[in-house]
This record gives sequence, structure tokens and C-alpha cells, in this order.
Amino acid sequence: MQWFFSYGLGTDVEQTRAEVGSLARYGAATLGDHIYTFTGHHPEFDCATSTLVPVPGGTVLGVAYELTDAQIDDVVTHGHGYVLRHNLARFEGGDIPVVTLQPTEIGPRGQPSADYLGRVRQGLRQHYPDAVVEAYLERALAAPEAPRS
Repeated sequence: MQWFFSYGLGTDVEQTRAEVGSLARYGAATLGDHIYTFTGHHPEFDCATSTLVPVPGGTVLGVAYELTDAQIDDVVTHGHGYVLRHNLARFEGGDIPVVTLQPTEIGPRGQPSADYLGRVRQGLRQHYPDAVVEAYLERALAAPEAPRS
């Protein structure tokens, strides 16, 4: 078993369960030294999509899921071309090693579709208060241009 930190669409527990099956353990978690924003233009969604950008002092809201190796493989399969990266996340009062899905290249900043943004909002609201989610997404939509990798 290993911990997977999910953000954006992956914060919706039912969507994650549909992609990987039963979930042993999960809960709200944060990822430090990154910000969450929307970049590129992903053909599967026809809009900019969720992206983690390394930024000292930044914080990303998400969910830590304890998954089997086979489930991690399923996450990558459904990862829309993103790759696994190793990080530390804050979960239940401590730091835990996690893997995250991140793009291989950070595209130009863009806007998500209303549907995509609504799905992200729905997932985040399962774990965080509405006011926190709205402030967080407002910041994500106004984030400065991400540095190119």
C-alpha cells in the first residue's frame, strides 16, 4: 500500500472509487510548496486542466488515498497523460510520503470549462468548507503564468 495525493477532479471520492475500486483509507490532505492552477488545453476535456506548479510556500488542497500498487497503476492509466511524482503531504497532523500525478510539461495558464470547474468544486466540497473551496478556486483561476518546465 502507498499513499496517493489527488487534487482537482480526483478529490471526488466516488470518481476515484469508480476508477480504482474499493478505498481502504482516505481523507483531506495538503501538499506544500506547490500551487494549484489550470494550464494547457487538454483534448479530453477541451479546456485547461488541473496542474500543480512548484511554488515555495504554496499549498494545494487535496485528498490522500491509501492505494495498492495495482490501484496506483489504474490511476496512471486514467491519468490523462500525467506521470507519477514523489512528494510529501500533510495528512492527519503529520507528513507522509505520497505519489501525485503531474504533467510532464506545464503549459500556458488557461481557463477550465464551467463543467470541469464544477466537477473540481464538487470534489473539494466533500472535504473542505464551501468558503475555503471558493477562495481556493478563485486564487487558482487568478494564478500568475506558470513557469515552463
